[in-house]
Parts: sequence; structure tokens; C-alpha cells
Amino acid sequence: YYSLLSVEPHATPDEIRKAYRKLALRFHPDKNPDAGETFQKISTAYATLSDPQRRQVYDRFGEQGVQIMEQAAAYGVPPWLLNPAAQSGLLCVLLVVVVGLVVVFPVILTMRIDGGLAWPWPAVFTPLWLVDLLVLALAAASPRDRDAGCWRCVPNRRQVNLALLLAFQLLLAYKLDAGEQAPFSYSESFLPLEISIFLGAVAELCMHGRTALGRGRGGGQGAEGADRAAAQRRLVSVVARSSLQLSFLGLLGCRVDD
Repeated sequence: YYSLLSVEPHATPDEIRKAYRKLALRFHPDKNPDAGETFQKISTAYATLSDPQRRQVYDRFGEQGVQIMEQAAAYGVPPWLLNPAAQSGLLCVLLVVVVGLVVVFPVILTMRIDGGLAWPWPAVFTPLWLVDLLVLALAAASPRDRDAGCWRCVPNRRQVNLALLLAFQLLLAYKLDAGEQAPFSYSESFLPLEISIFLGAVAELCMHGRTALGRGRGGGQGAEGADRAAAQRRLVSVVARSSLQLSFLGLLGCRVDD
């Protein structure tokens, strides 16, 4: 782009604008009908280099980086995520999140259980909730799942799962803090997590059910048979895994309530 406009990579915005105007007058289709393609390339180069954000992305990733930024914007991804400064800031935030999840929360939880910390349980869960809220915000900004199956009526599958997980953590923290005074049992506090597992299983059953029942698409009879067998195995695995998870949570809730 810099060579197209005949400017240096460190050129100022005024120098880029002057160079573009000079070349635009020279290669404009009204004055030079045979230079339409050249004029289009010059215009594209100026549109990139005249925008500070696009120029930063171009300087770091080239023309392909600008194309990726435009495609990401079409899916709702903020363009600033490709900004080098924003990437550094995001990396710091993610580092803080990882440290909070992997180090801070387990340490606080262990100290609270051992009696070395007198914090209320909601305060103990605060680092984990901050991580949940960040992940929930990223899920809300991400594009909707294209293979949602039975989840087509749900705005964002990941967002719903994360919201249910956050609800489970809130109920559990309240139950631990209130004890017998809480208006619900431990088994009932596990309900959002059980709903998440159940809905995830239903979604997977919907996605693989048509193929397992012989209505899948394949390139031939042999391919269809192999796809059907794989889908059937997948269904069995989903049912077995979900049943074990739900059974474990139910038994755990009953054991803790006793």
C-alpha cells in the first residue's frame, strides 16, 4: 500500500493524503479510462492507510490482517481486538483472570474450609464470579453457533450455559453462607447445573439424531452407513455421560443434605 501511494511507511497522514490526491487525479477513470483497476487499488490503499486503526493492523499483519479484521467485524467481533495495544491489554487481563482462577480462588477456598479465613462464602466466590462475568461477556459478543440444532431459538448457547453455571455458583455460595436458614437444600442449589447438563445432552441428541435414524446425508450408501453408526455411538455416549453426571449430582446433593 505504501508503494502504491509512493510514500514511506513512516509517512504522516498529510503526506498520505497529498500523495493520494495526486495519484487520484492522474488515474481517475474520467481522465484515464484504462486505469480503472489502478485507481481502485489506490483507493483501497488510501482507505486503509488513512484510518489509524486499519493502518496499525496493516503495519503489523499486512493486507491479510485488514481482511481478517473486516471479516471479524461482520461476525460482531470488535475491530480493536486486532489492535496491537489492545492485544497487549487483553493479554494482561487474561493473565490476571488465569491467576485469579488457578491461584487466588483455590487458596481462598482452602483457607475458608480450614477455618483460617472468616470471610463469608460470597466473598470467597468473588474471584470466580469475576472470571464468569468476563467469559459471559465474551460469549455474548461472539457469533451465534451455526450448528445449534435444537438451540436455534436460543440467542447464544454458550451464554445460556455460562448463565446457568453462574446461577449454580450463586446458589451454592448462598447456601454455604446461610446454612440451614437458606430456603432451599443443596440438592436444589445443583438444579441450574443439572439443567445445563440436560439441555446440552438434548442439543447433542438433536444434532446427531437425524443421522442416527438414517436421515443423514452422505456421498453413498457405504458412507451413510458409517455416518449412521458413528452417530448412534455418539448418542449412546451422550446418554451415558449425561446420566452419570446427573446421577452423581443427585447423589452428592442427597449426601450433603443428610
